[in-house]
Amino acid sequence: MNRNPLLLHLLCVAGFLGAFLKIPEMASPEIWKDGVGFAAYVSLSTALDVTALGGLWALRRWGFFAYAFYAALNQAVYLARGHWDFSLLVLPLLTLGAGIFYYRWMK
Repeated sequence: MNRNPLLLHLLCVAGFLGAFLKIPEMASPEIWKDGVGFAAYVSLSTALDVTALGGLWALRRWGFFAYAFYAALNQAVYLARGHWDFSLLVLPLLTLGAGIFYYRWMK
């Protein structure tokens, strides 16, 4: 069996790219108009996202559960703040689906 989960790695790269692109967004007026708390949330959730994606990349089960927690929390926060959009759900669902598929390979 091939031990290189290409699909999971591609989704992780997309997630890392998205997290990298959030860095300038953290300084944008749209984030800060919702208050310091929301700006802090975006910063901390990006750190959690990168950590969880690193765990998934390394095929660690804790990475899968951390990413599932991040995805659920992020959806709830954006929904509660009225900023939710279906596009926020696409990459997390694909990544979690790939994580479920490769879960038996994880340590």
